[in-house]
Amino acid sequence: MQQPNAGGSGDHSSPAVPSIATFQSWFNQFEKLWASRRDEEIRKMAERLFNQLKHNVLELVLFLMENNQDHFRKKTDTWTKMVLKKFLEMKESLRKNKKDQFTTCLTPEMQQRALYLATCGHYNVLSIVCRLFQLDGDNNQHLTEYINVMISRKQYKEACRCIMQLNLQPYFSIHQVIVPLVLQDKLNLAEAYLKRHKKLQIELLHYLDQFCAQGFDVNTFIGDLDVPCIKKDKLAPRAVRKLVARLLSMYDLDSELCPNYDKTKHMGALKYLLHKCYNEPASCSSNWDDFVEQAIGSSQILQDELIIQFICYNDLPAAVKWAKRLNISRERIPEQVITAIDDANRHLNLAQTYGKMGQMCRPSSLNDTDEEIWEACYTQEEAVARSKIEYYQLNLPYEKIVIVDQEYMLESCIQQLTKANSIIGIDMEWKPGFLKTKCRVAVVQLACESHIYLIDMLALDPNPDCLVWLMESILCDEDVLKIGYGIRNDLQMLVKSYPFLSDCVHKMVGMNDLSILQSKLESVKPDILGATSCEMDRGLSGLVNRCFGRPLDKKEQMSNWECRPLNYSQIVYAALDAYCLLEVFNHMMGKADSIGLNIDLKSPFTMNSPTKKVKTKRNKRRDKEKAVVSLADISLSNDSYKEPITPQELAVVCDTMLQGLGRQLRSCGVDVKVLENDQDHSQAVEIAKADGRIILTRGTPYISLRSQVGDDLCYLVRCVKACDQLEEVLNFYNVRVMAKDIFSRCQMCNGNAYAKVSTSTMKEAYEKKNARQHGPAEMGLYSDPYGFGDDDFDEDDGFYFDSDVLPAHETNDFYGSYPQDQDVGDSKMYTAQAEQNKGAVAGSSNLNYKEGVVFSSSGIDMNNLTVGDDVEIQMNVIQGSILDSVDIFYICTTCGKIYWEGRHFSNVLEQYAHILHRGSDEEGSAHGMFQHDDDDSIEGGLEF
Repeated sequence: MQQPNAGGSGDHSSPAVPSIATFQSWFNQFEKLWASRRDEEIRKMAERLFNQLKHNVLELVLFLMENNQDHFRKKTDTWTKMVLKKFLEMKESLRKNKKDQFTTCLTPEMQQRALYLATCGHYNVLSIVCRLFQLDGDNNQHLTEYINVMISRKQYKEACRCIMQLNLQPYFSIHQVIVPLVLQDKLNLAEAYLKRHKKLQIELLHYLDQFCAQGFDVNTFIGDLDVPCIKKDKLAPRAVRKLVARLLSMYDLDSELCPNYDKTKHMGALKYLLHKCYNEPASCSSNWDDFVEQAIGSSQILQDELIIQFICYNDLPAAVKWAKRLNISRERIPEQVITAIDDANRHLNLAQTYGKMGQMCRPSSLNDTDEEIWEACYTQEEAVARSKIEYYQLNLPYEKIVIVDQEYMLESCIQQLTKANSIIGIDMEWKPGFLKTKCRVAVVQLACESHIYLIDMLALDPNPDCLVWLMESILCDEDVLKIGYGIRNDLQMLVKSYPFLSDCVHKMVGMNDLSILQSKLESVKPDILGATSCEMDRGLSGLVNRCFGRPLDKKEQMSNWECRPLNYSQIVYAALDAYCLLEVFNHMMGKADSIGLNIDLKSPFTMNSPTKKVKTKRNKRRDKEKAVVSLADISLSNDSYKEPITPQELAVVCDTMLQGLGRQLRSCGVDVKVLENDQDHSQAVEIAKADGRIILTRGTPYISLRSQVGDDLCYLVRCVKACDQLEEVLNFYNVRVMAKDIFSRCQMCNGNAYAKVSTSTMKEAYEKKNARQHGPAEMGLYSDPYGFGDDDFDEDDGFYFDSDVLPAHETNDFYGSYPQDQDVGDSKMYTAQAEQNKGAVAGSSNLNYKEGVVFSSSGIDMNNLTVGDDVEIQMNVIQGSILDSVDIFYICTTCGKIYWEGRHFSNVLEQYAHILHRGSDEEGSAHGMFQHDDDDSIEGGLEF
């Protein structure tokens, strides 16, 4: 037997690899230290072992991860992680001193093994293992083999994390990992995966663009995909378009990469402009035609759509005008438009026909004389149309409007605006942005009682210091009360346009929003400002209309505010938008005084999201919780009529929040399926409908699940701890659990059929397994890669290979997530290190119960080491010494798990005593209840 090298740091020879027994001894010491939470001693022991083992410390790392059950349970905080971090710290210290000896001893096989074990634990261990075993170094392509296995198992999230950690993105296509993640709505992972890979970003956008095509059938498309848990609602056209837009912006890519999306976006802009033209004509400006041309571009499809839209709005003259303006061929023009064009060509005087169109539909094909006549008619028609609406007017002479476009003008502006106890109305204007147009604030309006200042931001932009001085003087002066309407959006645009003003905006004091003040007043008296009567009552124009009986004229709202010089209409519009804020404020304060409402105007205004939205979400969540409680009361009121049933008669499926409960129910003999962490709630619905199982769930998912399967197939679990949940479910369904039901099902796979195998047969199978792995049988009954033979095993050491070295998928399935404070079925019950248990877990009991447990007549297939329907036997849980101390073994014919007789069953009965109904066995004791006879019964329980 190889002994661990005990030499100090002065020994330059390579130390031999310690034996398994030595590794196990260290493992047990770590476990004891962790049980008493002696973290510092764990670190000191790790440091001592690192110095002692040198490069062989990597073998120890693998052993510790393989045998630590908390690691396979994916716990976030384990002693294994603590040890790994200490090893990594010391390894990197050696690298800095150029004494790193690990590179020479690393092999591809060792790295693959390390990657596999890292993925079996919590994902926060992956980065530590990668650095410790240099998995992210050059020439790590051999690790793609295991990642491909993960992908084949549909472990897309885990595979994605591994690929990112190892920088292996170029070796995988988007269809292998990214597309499934997007379809499952795991966008954060997908975006991080693509962060520095432009080629993959473009490939994904090309893929998503097909969802934006007109007439694309999502259901047919995803029906051909072999991807679980697809979020269909996230693949709706609108949702995909938003995703494409965000990705294009995030990765700074041109929308031309996505032709379907680009066409849809332009189509949406065109329809918006037409809606504004025909439904809100007062808000359309003279540059409406320019916006339409920008939306259409050179696309013939959009040109044709524009003509069709004009016909839908019953505006044939506009269709004629734009057909000529865009020079659309006659083959593409609708018949009624062609007829109108021919009629127009036969008549020179079209003024009467086109006068009703308004300025924005002016035909470009008219000659100069016709245009003059048309203009005169338009002016007259517009005057008549606009005279029907009385708009609110500026109550300040035009001479009091000052355009500040020179630096020297700022000083007098600041002096006037920052007088003691002054009130300022603030508003901002910018050119409307469509499609690729970038918006920036062009004009800032600052109005006081005597003057209105229009700050030309474009003219002052070359001197940022002047703008900072102006904004800091106004926004950060606590003696100046600032008034705005929807001012948060304006300030956000200001910071986006001029980032150097960010500090001024965030230090702002004394800002008040009239929309918030309006809400406060109407919460006390809803009609205090007058009743709302029409669509004009929206926004600032609507507020002005309710206060003074006339709305604002918003014709210049969509004008080009970057064009210089500003025209008269724009100047008056901008001045009025700021000045009316002061008038509305005084009117609202008068109304507040009339009802005795005291309003704090010095309350802080922040750039954070409005608290109202957060409160709304919170209220929705409370409503959902109340609904869940109400539904729970309904379901719990129906338990009186249920007849007693046996555990075998109850079939359930537990969702991801009740994995611990599912395992405890299975221990009691209930037929249970448990969803894994990566499975969606919708799969519980599919299982329930297919198998007639009852869904057990907690929290708000109950509402959705219950609506899909009905009351009879869904139950809301109310208790928090798994042991309390077990009692709640058994009581609700009136399940009578007998001692013979405990562990009557395989804890791994939920099966209830076993093959009974003698010790001699198991020994033969064991030797055959060793011969396959290690060659001739003379290697002994037990052999391992560390050189640890059967002679090195001592039962007193408490070293048991059954549950301590469970394969990752078994550990994850069975030991998943028991609460640490759980009394029944917790980690204490299922740990294999207690020497008194002489094994791991109590398994099936009282196997003479023919209804709950079925014995298979078939034995072991020695050629293939299988049982039942070619199920591979899990021989890795068997070691040599067990074969000499156990008479009979029981093999699950569903998963191949091996059980044997143990002494743990009586302890389990004691822990489950509060739910047991003794029935005909009540005369017997817990320890002597199952006696050997000619049947298949055994004494005690079965162990893993």
